[in-house]
Order: sequence, then C-alpha cells, then structure tokens
Amino acid sequence: MTPVNGIYYSTPDFYPRWPKNWKDWMGAWHGWKWIETGRKKEIKDGDYLFSPFVAAGWSKKQQDDIRPAQWLGLLKSLAVVGAEFYYVGYFSLSAPFNDPSTWVWQAVMPSYAQAITSRYEDVLKNGNVLFDEKSNPIISFKTSDKHVLITIRKHNQKEKYIICGTYQPFTNEAKEIPESKNVTIKFNNQELTFEIRKQGSVYVYEKALEGKTLFYQLDKWHENAHPDYWSKDFYFEAEVSDIMISNNVIYTEDIKNNSDFTSYTTFVRLENKKITSYKYCIRDSIEKTQYLWIKYRGNGKLCYSIKDIHKNPLITKLPNKREWTWFKIKLPNIIHGNTLRLHSIKGIIDLDKLIISSSETIPTL
Repeated sequence: MTPVNGIYYSTPDFYPRWPKNWKDWMGAWHGWKWIETGRKKEIKDGDYLFSPFVAAGWSKKQQDDIRPAQWLGLLKSLAVVGAEFYYVGYFSLSAPFNDPSTWVWQAVMPSYAQAITSRYEDVLKNGNVLFDEKSNPIISFKTSDKHVLITIRKHNQKEKYIICGTYQPFTNEAKEIPESKNVTIKFNNQELTFEIRKQGSVYVYEKALEGKTLFYQLDKWHENAHPDYWSKDFYFEAEVSDIMISNNVIYTEDIKNNSDFTSYTTFVRLENKKITSYKYCIRDSIEKTQYLWIKYRGNGKLCYSIKDIHKNPLITKLPNKREWTWFKIKLPNIIHGNTLRLHSIKGIIDLDKLIISSSETIPTL
C-alpha cells in the first residue's frame, strides 16, 4: 500500500482462463468486466496506473486455455487503461503437472505488450482514459459487435490518443471469427473507422500542432499465431523509429472523409543527414545473406549503415518513382545485435515500410 509515483498501484487478478470468459467473469475467474468495474473507481480516486496479476489459463488440456493471440490483444487493452507492468501467474494444481513447453509462452507474452507500451510511454505516464459527460472514466467503448474490445488513452496536454482494438473470440475454434474486422467508434465528438485484429491493433491518432492529422500503427508486425511460428523477418513501419522523429516529417494520407483509416498510408520523409534508426536482433543462428527491402517513392541518394553511420556509411542511388515501390539492398555481414540507420543525402525520399529478410523476392506483409 506504499504509493509509487504519488499513486497507488492496484493489483487486480485478471484470470479469465477460457475464451468464453474474457468479457465477464465466472466465480473466482475474472474477465474484462472485473477490470472495468475496478478501474472506474481507482481512476476516479486518482490512481491512473495499475499492475494486474494475469494468467491465460492452466487447464490440463492447453487447447481449453486462452490462446496466445487472444491473450496478447487483452494484455494490450490492459496497458491502454493503465497497466504499467504485469505479474504473470500460472498454477500447476496437481500431478501430473502440465508440461512447461505448453504454457511458457504465457510468461513471455506480457513483454510483447509492454514493448508496444514503451512506444507511447508519454501518453501512459502523462495521460489517462477518456471521461463521459458525468466525469466517469470510460474503460472500454461499446460497439454493436460483442467480439470487439476498444480502449482509448489520451495525452493530458495534446490531442494525442492511443487506441487499442482487439477482435475477441469466445471459443478456440479456428473459424469462429475472421482474423480482422473494420470497426467504427465515436469519442470526443468525432468518429473513426479502422481495422482491429485478434492479437490487438494499437494506433497513435494525433491532431498535431502543425495542423495535420497523424494515424499510424505501433504493432503491425505482431502475428496471430503462437510466437514460435512468427516470421523470422523484421518488419518496420518507417514512422516507428527508435529515435524520435519530428511530426514535421511524418505524414498520413489516403484518409476517407477525414475519419476512415481503413486504407491509410503513413510515411516518413527522410531528412538530409538527420538519422532515423531501427534496432533489431537476429532470430536465426544460421548465417544467411540479409536484404533490406524498402517501400519508398521519390528519388535521391540513401545513406545507410548497420552500426556507426559516421564510420562506415553505404550509399545507394534510388530510381525516381512517383508511386510506392519496393527496392532491395543487400546488407553487409551482420551480427546478432544491430541498429539500422538511415538518412538521405540528396533528393526527396518518402519511406513507408522496411523489411529485413533473407528473401530475394519481396516478402509478403
């Protein structure tokens, strides 16, 4: 009960156990409704962050438990309503005890959610959920689809929102619901349409001081399978850089009716000698030739490096392209820990996406 950062961190248990129980609760096994009830009171008391205990299930048959993608979507939703960190629980109740290989992913999954939270720490620490006309906290936004869970957090001083949507099944049947869905929500006298996925889709929506609207996804690379089966390639949205990128060089276009973001494009205009960087670690111990695939338009000279761009820069001339085009660059030998650094030397280069892969053909997104 000692305050941290001037607030109390509640520690509710979020143990829904089964897919059918994610939205409500059964007996001692608490789903989202338990979190919603508690957070409304805690936030009104000024405790805008919390740290829940979490467990996706511990049945003898792992196929009865909540599966990785659904669980990741729920963990991201907890983060948006204030979960700064998690206590991971698992219960081996009786012999024969469950094989750890069937559930160890539960210990890892919160780190995937927190990795995304670190991309909006300014809104986590200097923001809160939205409030209704009676000053009550809004923990989740109702829609006409019972499978949809939407959470929103706003920066205290900016028109900057973090929006998380997850499309939640009630069974582990593979074809119960599609992998994604377009949803429309209303909040703060505005309406937005965007895509959500089972594994969660976390977006930054900002009305920047520069007079433009920005909308981009922080977790596009997350897949809906068990993490053992995720791609070994590295997928980067150009605007999700490990060095702060000024809003002056980030642009969102292809918005329909100023509210429909189902087919938007957000890109970065590379600046002369101002570096953007992307950190990654090789997942495959087998040494393979690696390629950098960039989706760009414009023309100019691109300067890039894997380590120190000031010592060993490489330069390639990009053909003039008016439409978004994939371009392949063979990378030098790389080690397990790397930082890709990019900037332009000449011309105008707009960058949408980057992929690091051993594939010589365009990887599929």
